[in-house]
Amino acid sequence: MTTAWLFPGQGSQSSGMGRVLLLGDACEARVFARAEAICGLPLRRLSLEGDAGQLRDCRVLEPLLAAFGIADVERLRQGKARPRCVAGYSAGELVALYAAEVLALDDVLALAAQRGRVMQAFATRCPGRMSVIVGLSGGQVTELVGGAAGAYLAGWNGADHMTVAGSEPALRVIEGRARAAGAIVMPLEIAAAWHSPLAASAADRMRELLADVVFRPARVPVYGAVTGRAEVRPDALRHSLWSHVARPVLWEAALRNLIAEQGVRLLVAMGAGRGLAAMVRRHTNRFAPDVDIHVFSSPLKEHAHA
Repeated sequence: MTTAWLFPGQGSQSSGMGRVLLLGDACEARVFARAEAICGLPLRRLSLEGDAGQLRDCRVLEPLLAAFGIADVERLRQGKARPRCVAGYSAGELVALYAAEVLALDDVLALAAQRGRVMQAFATRCPGRMSVIVGLSGGQVTELVGGAAGAYLAGWNGADHMTVAGSEPALRVIEGRARAAGAIVMPLEIAAAWHSPLAASAADRMRELLADVVFRPARVPVYGAVTGRAEVRPDALRHSLWSHVARPVLWEAALRNLIAEQGVRLLVAMGAGRGLAAMVRRHTNRFAPDVDIHVFSSPLKEHAHA
């Protein structure tokens, strides 16, 4: 079956998610040991015992997301599985590049640690937050953010499922207006206003960090967060990885394109949490109801329906 591998970003974490590590899977143990050596943090303990505040800290969260995603990639590779294409939501794009053999293991883990430090430093200096708005169209949400200084449309996840980012006062205004219009509003456990112009300085710093990292041509197409289109060229993949920090995620476009262009029949949501699969299922039901979606059950070597 033609398969796409999908990787989640910030907001997919949950307290106690490290309990999967207690099953003693060899892939998890090897990848997490290497990740801890590179980032200098007790990731296994934090993923098992960390509270919401600790897991929201980008210095912890970014390496955790990378380690969980890479371990799933390694497990599927052991079973000789290969995707037709890959995509990652925000931080998930870094792991997608590993799955597409663009970046080496140690480079991915080092970049996740560096990205986490850059983003946490920015979040400390420039507080902000993000929320999901469900039930309003992209046009309606665009109109809402256009009337509130300091608020931005940060993610186009589906026809009526948008992410907004901004300052605390601006988001309070947006959330109130959205609820008054009948929408469901869900604040995210995220440290700052990513995917908006407010995060431009963090994006610039990531561009500097990526300058000397070796990017190889992708072995399979990578559907980027910034454009939603397929890419295999190293320079374009490098550009997407830093620029999406301050630009909206075009997730619906990526899903539509990879299904239509690659003939994908199975979407496999990997890495931490099950929220990505639930979101994908909700939206693909509208334009590709015959495409199946599975959550890769880490660390069990089976799939479970989302």
